[in-house]
Amino acid sequence: MSTHTTFSYIRYSVQKRNEEKESPEIQPSDR
Repeated sequence: MSTHTTFSYIRYSVQKRNEEKESPEIQPSDR
């Protein structure tokens, strides 16, 4: 159980980090 939560948290953090990295390129265009 604990391992699953940790894995989910890491995956969420990585996905969020990827979105922030790609955001700068997509946001300026929309802005």
